[in-house]
Amino acid sequence: MITYQPEKLKDIMLCTIKDFKKVHRILVHESVYPFITDDYSSKEPTEDLGLSFLENSVIKVLMPNDNCVFILVPMSTNVYTVHSNVLPEGRGKVAVLAAKSVAKWMFNNTECVSIISFTPEYNKVALIFSRLAGMKRIGVLKKSFKKDNIFYDQIITSLNKGDI
Repeated sequence: MITYQPEKLKDIMLCTIKDFKKVHRILVHESVYPFITDDYSSKEPTEDLGLSFLENSVIKVLMPNDNCVFILVPMSTNVYTVHSNVLPEGRGKVAVLAAKSVAKWMFNNTECVSIISFTPEYNKVALIFSRLAGMKRIGVLKKSFKKDNIFYDQIITSLNKGDI
């Protein structure tokens, strides 16, 4: 099992507008963009992809290293949804440690007590990643994600403060 390393916390960067190019580079990557979009998204990434997240002060855009960006969007004061974006060279154990560090950062630096993820059922790699990062399956949102004109269930996973 991969254990959390507290010394990694200091490396997490809370991104702002000045970090747009770093964030954008990850979001538009050919191995990331197809997995963060659905049928209602543009087929090709836009030049401003990521900007709206960085302009919104309640959204936390966190980079634990140059290969990962985690976007945490509040559902309420205490609950955030997480959107994980990892380049190929940052995947594996490093990505799991990055995800755990991001969760710990959120629990230590915000009022967040729960992080939720919605993952399309066909994205088996992302489901394994969320489990390795400590998230637990809490439900299913039926036929809620449309990709390639097919509706898929989304698996809902959660990590609560105190679980990491």
